[in-house]
Amino acid sequence: MSTKFVVDERGKYLGGFGEGVPLPAGSIEVVEPPESADQPWLFPGWGPSPARARRAEEVWRDAELGAIAAQLQALEEAAAGVPPEDLLPGSRSAWLKHRGFVRNWTEEKEGYPEADQRPKRPS
Repeated sequence: MSTKFVVDERGKYLGGFGEGVPLPAGSIEVVEPPESADQPWLFPGWGPSPARARRAEEVWRDAELGAIAAQLQALEEAAAGVPPEDLLPGSRSAWLKHRGFVRNWTEEKEGYPEADQRPKRPS
């Protein structure tokens, strides 16, 4: 049994249809299904999944918040006279500001979820 995968004229995935099942009016057959149902067909080929991009940014945000917490702890140790080997550049206030940007790196921010638009660490 052969399945036909189709998108609409904007590239939105409509589904896979078996033999004998009528295809939706105006649908366009594509060679293979997307990995994620929210991937747009870019004529030709599947574009990136917005849901996967959002999940990747959530994972990055959680990891970055952990790194920021470690850096703030390292700065406290350095202020106490014991500078750790893994101390990164930037002042305490710069890292606190960065933490605010990272916490707010959500769908409401321009550029989200593009990885190259993420908040930059202090330098």
